[in-house]
Amino acid sequence: MSSAEPSPSSGSDTPGSGADPAAGTRSGPGDKPRPMPDATLDVSPGHLPTLEELVALTGFGSWALDLQTRIPTWSDEVCRLHDVSPGHQPTLDELIGYFSPPARP
Repeated sequence: MSSAEPSPSSGSDTPGSGADPAAGTRSGPGDKPRPMPDATLDVSPGHLPTLEELVALTGFGSWALDLQTRIPTWSDEVCRLHDVSPGHQPTLDELIGYFSPPARP
């Protein structure tokens, strides 16, 4: 691959991997551009940012899978990343469907 060619996507859901700060947008691999979060971080001495502040600033989300019940849980930001309503809780099959075929069980 020449240096002029773009590198292949890592497949990460990390928002901002396609961020264009000048345009005020962010996108993940294969995503359409989304507006950057409109948030600021309090950097005053002694202030420790909360998880909610960091999520608002970065656009990162989280998900978990209860291994006993096999029920996944998505944060509201992960819901937004996948263009579903905040609070949406996918089935395990739906969750797996968001992974690229080589990464699926």
